[in-house]
Amino acid sequence: MKFLKSQLIFFVFIISNTIVGQQNSQIDLKKKRAQIQSEIKQINELLFSNNKKKTDAFSDIENLNIKIKRKEELVKLINQQTNTLTTEIDENIFSLDSLTQNLKNSKESYKNIIVKSYKTKSGKSRLMFLLSSETFFQAYRRIQYMKQYANFRKKQSINISILIEQIANLNKKLNAQLEDKQALVIENREIQKSLENEKKE
Repeated sequence: MKFLKSQLIFFVFIISNTIVGQQNSQIDLKKKRAQIQSEIKQINELLFSNNKKKTDAFSDIENLNIKIKRKEELVKLINQQTNTLTTEIDENIFSLDSLTQNLKNSKESYKNIIVKSYKTKSGKSRLMFLLSSETFFQAYRRIQYMKQYANFRKKQSINISILIEQIANLNKKLNAQLEDKQALVIENREIQKSLENEKKE
């Protein structure tokens, strides 16, 4: 029981630390991405303004060059964000596998307890178990044993519920990460395509 409890605490600690680290990394990359996208938007506005006013073409070329450089930086940043997300997904898949195995072991252990309890600890046999005590001290110890056994069953049931909830939350997080990764891949393709056209200009 102590081993299962410590194992569960260890998993919760690892997953919590991993999630905090992942969130910080993704937040930093998203901020940088938003900043570059804002700069590209400003350059686009300048280019549009220059076209309307029909000002010197050199100014447009300079702005286009800046825009191309910023877009190249954006592509690198998105690649970095995609790689970070891939690492996080791999870590979460590993955690999910570990939690699933832990849940399987806990369920098997709980199943064995229930089967054993059903076979040997019916209401009648529990009473006989107590009445067959040779001394009062032995009867007292048997009562304590039965209480501990009941507590162990309860804790096993709680552990299983916790593991099921953790697995559900991790699955939800993984699905969101996979969607984010797919969106980043699509965004990167579109930026690279626009980059090719702008370089031709």
